[in-house]
Amino acid sequence: MVAVAIQEFEAWLIAAHATTQKVLETALDTPPNPEKMATGEAKERWQLWLQNSQGEHLDLGRAIVTACDLSEIARRCPSFQRFEKDLSAEVRHFASLEGTAQRP
Repeated sequence: MVAVAIQEFEAWLIAAHATTQKVLETALDTPPNPEKMATGEAKERWQLWLQNSQGEHLDLGRAIVTACDLSEIARRCPSFQRFEKDLSAEVRHFASLEGTAQRP
């Protein structure tokens, strides 16, 4: 199974505003709707947030992604809600196939 995020991944990270502020230990402005940002704007904003913080970008990004509240992202990003729903359905589908394949 392959799941591909069509929406800019950074828009979803920007939607995790509370988590990002906590990990970066700074107050951040956030657009009212990250999914309505122009192409590339979310990526630029995300990179700016990381550049203005202390620490290695990869480590900070990993800490934010690990700590993200998916329900916060889902509330702010309808595309994430759809992605999460579709991915869950696929996981359930494959799990059911795995269960039938193991039966004699």
